[in-house]
Amino acid sequence: MLTGNLSLKDSESSRDMVVRTLVQWIGDGVLPGNTMVPPERELCRRLGVSQRTVQRAFEILESEKIVLRKGPRTRIVAGRSKANEGARSLLNTVLVFSNTLAPDPRHGAGWSDAILKGILEGLALADLHALVFNSKHVDREIGRLLEQKPFGILLGELPADGAGCNPLDRLLKSGAPAVAYGNDEKFGGVDRVASDHESGAFELTRSLIARGRKRIMMLGSTNCKKLYWFCGRTAGYEKAVSEAGIRPMPPLVEEPLLLNPDSARENWAVSSHCHAGYLAEYFSTHGKPDAIMTLSDGFVSAVAGACRILGLEPGRDIDIVGYDNYWNESPDREFDPYLPPFTVDKLNVEMGREMVRMLSRRKNGELPPEPQLRLMKPEVIKISM
Repeated sequence: MLTGNLSLKDSESSRDMVVRTLVQWIGDGVLPGNTMVPPERELCRRLGVSQRTVQRAFEILESEKIVLRKGPRTRIVAGRSKANEGARSLLNTVLVFSNTLAPDPRHGAGWSDAILKGILEGLALADLHALVFNSKHVDREIGRLLEQKPFGILLGELPADGAGCNPLDRLLKSGAPAVAYGNDEKFGGVDRVASDHESGAFELTRSLIARGRKRIMMLGSTNCKKLYWFCGRTAGYEKAVSEAGIRPMPPLVEEPLLLNPDSARENWAVSSHCHAGYLAEYFSTHGKPDAIMTLSDGFVSAVAGACRILGLEPGRDIDIVGYDNYWNESPDREFDPYLPPFTVDKLNVEMGREMVRMLSRRKNGELPPEPQLRLMKPEVIKISM
């Protein structure tokens, strides 16, 4: 599995560049079968990379039996059939764009990089190679990448403002099969895999109602209220309260906070007091809720702190729930003892695998011509009684 960044300053990207260059030379006949490969030092000079980078590239080529080692310093191109077969297998490569180049091993399945984990697992199961690129640098070498005619393109978790940039538009309009994560309107022209946020919020709201909560409020922010996933959650919430004969409460939409990245405790305290201010104003207009649905698990502790400031005991007077199923790893949970009753698992790893399956089906002509949307139903997870 090949991974790397588009920047050739990165050693893995340099390695991948050497691999692609040598495969292209072999495919074009510049290096015919059964001929000697140029020495490492000559390749270093011609390609502008270190000797270690060339050696790492040869490790991949030798494992694919495209290049054969005949001595300590001698390598030859495999015979025509083996070299061509290996070259095809290397060109059976998917370009993956993500916020991160590799999943953080400290993160569980609730974090967004679990989508990349699922993608890489799915590609490995499909015997496909992966070139993983930092989506922030997608504008580099796009033309050369597309000339390689990759197997396809997978767009994982991307920056909120990155989906509409010109380089990504070029990728999506290149003709290569593509699957995007999420149901943002910018990806309307390609296949998509997304979490069914309406279903997730519907089931989460029903779970709160089953605990006897009847005044349930959604907490949002101004930078998400028009996003597809928040609109989906709002629809799920409204459907659940309507079916239960409960009057919906208007959402509380806050401005996002600018916090200190070096002090988690200070951030929690500031966030708690800011939430308390918004909640106090909301209470004076709409009355007190008995449950609050926050955007994600990371908000629960600060909202619990805000409720305590306002004289409400979390778990007794009011339930507070998050989303995304990373509560156990939430950095703020140490600052407040409250345990939320539920969270929602979006099944990020399985969504990454499904993206690979959909890409393969598109490549094999098994999908209708029009772009497909695969909504995956999340699961409500019980945390505490």
